[in-house]
Amino acid sequence: MVMTTFLSRVGLAVLLGGVIGFERDVHGRAAGLRTHILVSVGASLFTLISINLVSGQGLAGDPGRIAAQVVSGIGFLGAGTILKSGFTVRGLTTAACMWLVAAIGMCCAVGWLWQATAATIGMLLVLLTAKRIENKVHRLFTLKVTIVSSSGDISERMRDFIKGRKDVAVVSTDVAIDVNNDNHTVVFVIDTTTNRGLLEISHDIYQGVIGFEEKLKNLKVECIS
Repeated sequence: MVMTTFLSRVGLAVLLGGVIGFERDVHGRAAGLRTHILVSVGASLFTLISINLVSGQGLAGDPGRIAAQVVSGIGFLGAGTILKSGFTVRGLTTAACMWLVAAIGMCCAVGWLWQATAATIGMLLVLLTAKRIENKVHRLFTLKVTIVSSSGDISERMRDFIKGRKDVAVVSTDVAIDVNNDNHTVVFVIDTTTNRGLLEISHDIYQGVIGFEEKLKNLKVECIS
């Protein structure tokens, strides 16, 4: 392969991978500018090697085999950016970015320079605008609220609390009574439809129960779907 062709393709892979990586860096993600450049350049080099082994050196083989391993192998690297903490899963978008950046690097390697540029621009538009749309979308969360109290009417007062809300609906209720310790355990399964985050709506319900139940002994709010 001519050196100018090699440098132009790898150079564009550096530029386009860096653009996506810079956007991730601005949002404070672990995989940022350097990581995305390395993924893009690595994918382009593997693809160039795969192409050159057959066309440049005349060796027998399938030029798509190395490229196929890039597609599957990048998943291991992307998995390292995904973290789960409580209700929140972080890193899925960054992992997807790395996977797509590898594809952009491969496009550069095979000479699809304009296609790679168009894909990068489209990817940036999605990253910069889709988050605003997501924040306006109403999501359905199912929460399990477990209340332990010495009050016998906790179930009725919980229903009164929920009745005044348009974003919460009771799916099922389960009640248990511990006569020896005078404990009433009520388990509510509720659906929430809101444009707020899961953590925010869970904290809102948690604070609401604390506000109306003075004899509260234990309270647990967890997401089940």
